[in-house]
Amino acid sequence: MFSERLLGGLWEIYAERMILLPKSRSYSRRSVGMMLVVGVLAGLTVGGGVGVIAASSTKVTVCANKKTNVLRYAKNSKCVKTETKVVLNQTGAKGARGARGATGAAGSSFTARSVCGVGGTTLCAVGVQGPGGGTVFYVDTEGRYNDFDYLEVAPDDASSGVAWSTTTPHCGLLADTSCRVAFVTTSGEALNHLAIGTGRAATAAIVARHDAGAVEKGDYAAGIADAYTTPTASD
Repeated sequence: MFSERLLGGLWEIYAERMILLPKSRSYSRRSVGMMLVVGVLAGLTVGGGVGVIAASSTKVTVCANKKTNVLRYAKNSKCVKTETKVVLNQTGAKGARGARGATGAAGSSFTARSVCGVGGTTLCAVGVQGPGGGTVFYVDTEGRYNDFDYLEVAPDDASSGVAWSTTTPHCGLLADTSCRVAFVTTSGEALNHLAIGTGRAATAAIVARHDAGAVEKGDYAAGIADAYTTPTASD
């Protein structure tokens, strides 16, 4: 049995949190039931720190008065005509399984290496001396390219004063135009050699056309680049 003081605490909480009914020290058995249901539904702290009353996991039926909006617990699950039945804690049918999410992007295959620096034991990074003796200017941290992890500038300028190409007539769409004024192949194919990592294929295409014209590699820039080596690199 709740004491009058405890019920007063409940009534004060009910009045403050719900419908702001006037405080009263006179309670009927029915009003006490109403306040206790509020404690269950709202999870209020009751009786000056008695505790929080949690809602039951089973179905609970309450009746809402259409005029006063007051809720009462319906022990027999029945409401009168002036009330609206509300069933709480209902469990619906299990929903359909959601669609599977898209597969995430593949992770990077890049692994940092300690093959740079003067002694070949320093972790490679932009600005560090590379394994070939030059300076690292690109690191493939996203694992985009299978052929390399680092690109480095050659330590020496090997083609100063050398022509970019020669007049050998093995370029253009029909491979009968001067390589100095025409694309090695077509303009559309040339656009495929603008991104990082495509330089090797572009150099090979230029060299192939000049080889077909019996041109020495030392006479044009791509040939010199293709033949360039250092004591520790030949690529």
